[in-house]
Formats: sequence, C-alpha cells, structure tokens
Amino acid sequence: MTKPSSLDHQAFFRLSGADRAALLSAAELWEAEAGSVIRHPGDPGDDLLYLIDGRLANIAPDGAESRILPGDLLGDDDLADPRPVDATLRTLEASRWLRWSSEVLTRLLAVPSIRRGLAPLRGSDGTVISGFAGPLPVESPGSDGGRRYRCSLKPLLPAAGFTALVAGSLVLAVARNPALPPVLPLAAPAVFLGWLLLFLLGRLTTVYTVSGTGIRNRRFDWSRFSIESRRVPPDRIRGVEVEKKGLLQRILGYGTVFVKTSAIDGELVLRDVDRPEHLARELNTMREGAVRRDEGRDREMMRRALESRGFGGASPRLVEPSRIPGEAARRSAPEALVFRKSPAVLLGRLIPPLLIGAVPILAILFFGDAVSRFRIPILSVLVPAALWALYRIEDWRNDRFEVSGRYVVDLYRKPLGLKENRRQVELVSVQNIRTEQKGPASFIFRFGDVILVTAGGASDTVFENVSRPWKVQERLFACRERELRRMESLRQSERRDDMIRFAEVMDQIRSAGPGR
Repeated sequence: MTKPSSLDHQAFFRLSGADRAALLSAAELWEAEAGSVIRHPGDPGDDLLYLIDGRLANIAPDGAESRILPGDLLGDDDLADPRPVDATLRTLEASRWLRWSSEVLTRLLAVPSIRRGLAPLRGSDGTVISGFAGPLPVESPGSDGGRRYRCSLKPLLPAAGFTALVAGSLVLAVARNPALPPVLPLAAPAVFLGWLLLFLLGRLTTVYTVSGTGIRNRRFDWSRFSIESRRVPPDRIRGVEVEKKGLLQRILGYGTVFVKTSAIDGELVLRDVDRPEHLARELNTMREGAVRRDEGRDREMMRRALESRGFGGASPRLVEPSRIPGEAARRSAPEALVFRKSPAVLLGRLIPPLLIGAVPILAILFFGDAVSRFRIPILSVLVPAALWALYRIEDWRNDRFEVSGRYVVDLYRKPLGLKENRRQVELVSVQNIRTEQKGPASFIFRFGDVILVTAGGASDTVFENVSRPWKVQERLFACRERELRRMESLRQSERRDDMIRFAEVMDQIRSAGPGR
C-alpha cells in the first residue's frame, strides 16, 4: 500500500502542488485492523492525523463518541497549544491514515509558503474556509508569537489622585499666602507628567510573551541603558508565585508574578501585570501540560516498540515512514553555524587608522606647495596606517563563534599566530540564553551580546557584539532544543530496549510455567 496522490481536505486547498507533494512525502502512512487503539488517554496529542479510508471512533471518558470518516483531519485545532488527550481513538474497521509528528510539522511550517497555505482563513461568518481549524504554532522559540502582557496601567490611578491632592493643597496655600509664586500649583502636574513619560516608556519597552514554547521577557534597563531578553522553556519552570504589595494592588487587581526556574540565573520576574493570579494559573497549566506531554510521549513510544515486537493485541502498524527531502544529508552532516561580530564594530575599530591615513592625504591636497619637499615622508605614514587597518580587519575575521554538532565554540585567534583562545561548551549544558544591547550605538546599528548561561555555576559564554542578537538567540535555542531532543531520543531508545528485553523475559517465564 502507498500513500494517496492527493489530500482532499479544505485545509490544503491553498497549497501549491509542490507544497502538497512535500506534505505527503513528510507524512507517515499507518494502517490497523478493526478494534485497534490508535491513541490512549494520556498520549501527547501533538500530532496531526488524516484518515484515508476506514472509520475511527473518538471515545471520551464519559462514553460520548464522535466518528472520524475518510478525508477528516484530527488534531489541527490544537497545534498551537497541544495537550495530552483524554479520549481513546479506536478503529471501527480496517483503516489507513497519514500522520505528521510535531517535529515534522515544525519543520514543514518553517517553509513560508506552507505556513501561509495552512494558516486559518475565515469567512465573513467566522467559519474556517481553508487552512487548519486552529492557530498555527509560533514559528520559532524566539519569535514574537503568543499572548503578550505589559505592565498594568492601573498604577496611574493612585498617582493621578495623589497629584490632584497635592495640586489642590498648593492652590490653597497660594490663596492663603500671596507671597508664594502663583505658578507653584503647576509643580505637581509637571512632576506627574515627567513620571508619566518615564512610566509609559518603561511600559512600552517591556513585553512578556507566553506561548507554547515558553515565556519570553524583553525589557529595557534604564540604569544600564540596555535591552535584555530572556526566555524560559516550559520544562524549566519549577514553580510560580504571585505577590501583591500593599492595599492598592489588592484593590486594583495587579501584582508581580515570580517564575521559579531551573536556570542558574535565577527567577524570571513579570512585574505589575493585570490579573496576576490568572497569569500564574496559565503558566502552571503550561508547565503541567509539558510534563504530561513528555510522560505521554514516553509511554506512547514504549508501547509502539512493544507492539512492533508482537506484544499486545491488534495494534497500528507503520507502513511507510516520513521522508523529508534533504533529511538524510542533514543528519549525516549537522548544520554548522558561524557568527562574527557586527561589521559596525569593525567600522569603529577602523576609524583610528583611517584618520591617521587621511591626515597626510589632506595635508598634500590643501598644502601641496608648502609640503612638496616632504611628500614622500608624509606619504610613508600611509604604510603603517594601512598595516594597522589590515591587522584590525584580520583580527575581526578571526574572532568568531561556532555551533557545530554538540558544541558551542568561542574561537579567537590573534593575527600572525600571536595568540589563540578556544572555549567549548556542550549545548545540553546551556541552561538559558539571554541577549543584551548596551548604549545608543547598539540600538542604531542593531548589535549586542548573546549570553549563554551554563550549568554548574561555570562562567557564562558570551557572543560579544554580534549582529541582530535576538536572531542569534533564536537560532541557538533551536540548536539547543534539537540536541536535547536527540539526547532524549537516545535515552528513550535505551529504555525501550530494556523494556522489550524485560517483556521477552516475562513471556519466556510464562511460557515455561507449570503445565507447559
């Protein structure tokens, strides 16, 4: 049996022929006899199923049953925020279906044309006429997708009330004492307006984003005039606490949420957000969902491994695996990333030698006759200036940061082989990745530092002055999570082999029991 030649569902109507072919090639083909269980309660539920032929029944814990018929999709409404299933998915007759795992979907949705073609398109009445039924997952861990939270505007109410009270008191004081300047009551509104400007700028430059990939905090630090960005994946959250200081915060309903993490750099603080209890519940639900998904994925993979060895009754069978173009080449030759310092940094380093080289040229241009006798000595200054500039260019080229395979490498070589420093960190030991942009120049030329927080209290690895640090952070998170998945897959494979050997031994013991 082979995969179908087309996908006859409204979700795929806007895809081009090439994108449909890529989607079909990336799908797994499964089949099962009547009575087989495809999904058990507790399974992660982060995959997408398309029924080719047969009939399926989705049986809820209360016994309610819904039917899935040929051409139906299952799972397209929960892709952005998948949760472990609580229903049993069973075949009512011999069936075949296509399956896309969450990892495969993530890679497919990274293709812009496929993402556009599968995004929900709704009619005037709100019904989906093309694309998936639910929102798509965020494009990447570092992207801006997800629910955004900003600092509450409610602190303006007591501040405005206090300003009005002070201004009124000053008006009374001026009325009773003519010696006071008449403009004195304006001092309170002036101070309030200054504070309001700083408050609104702080609120504008601080964003908390919550999505299926974790929590992201991007804020401007006025004390250091820098932007800092942090992200905490769901599996790193260890607890969530809410704090409301004073009676006003309790009455107005805003407060601070502290996210306890397993990272070395401590907790993530979401300050002065509205409805902090609601946000804390959302974060706890996200953390618990991530834990349940991981546990369900372990059980599912172990169950599939045992079923493939003949243990259990009727069970689904993988007919044709997923095939993604270029996947074999990618796995045999892992992607190597190379980052260098921003060209703006190189330009800043070239300014001194360029100025020194410009001096003799300008001297000859403007004072040609006066310095004609010294033209050769003056021009000889260009030689050391040029050598200095070449040295700095080579010094910039030799300072690079690499991500290859399992390691992050900070490599620095002085020109002419004068010095070489190499620092290597395992990706799996990276606990968190932060970004910092310091000073006006970093905002204008869009460069900054990427800080890799490592386990064990070791000193952090810093990618200094790289272009677009938020993009570098995004790609490093993707590499880290890919390596974590690879390591987890190896551990799961070892656990599956142990479980299979245990099941085989138990089967041998039962076969050798009394009366056999």
